[in-house]
Amino acid sequence: MTITQINLFSEKDDPVIMPDHHLSLYQKFKIRNRYRKRTGKNNCGNCGNGELLEGNTKNYRKCKRIGFSSSTATDVSRNYVCDLHKPQEPK
Repeated sequence: MTITQINLFSEKDDPVIMPDHHLSLYQKFKIRNRYRKRTGKNNCGNCGNGELLEGNTKNYRKCKRIGFSSSTATDVSRNYVCDLHKPQEPK
């Protein structure tokens, strides 16, 4: 898998070849489906794959396509979007 990093001056560095066995399934999913900061009206907050799980003290936003875990590492941000976005169905 090739990852291109952008340095502090918004210049692209040379691509880095990262072996797949160093990445978690969650990281691979995010790279493969271009999980990124939203630029339009679509976001993880209005996606049909999104699920809001209630915890003891706060709520956690998860994605059905990634899977659920009890870790905050798999939380998704409402301000992000990926290529698997689908509009929510009206209730």
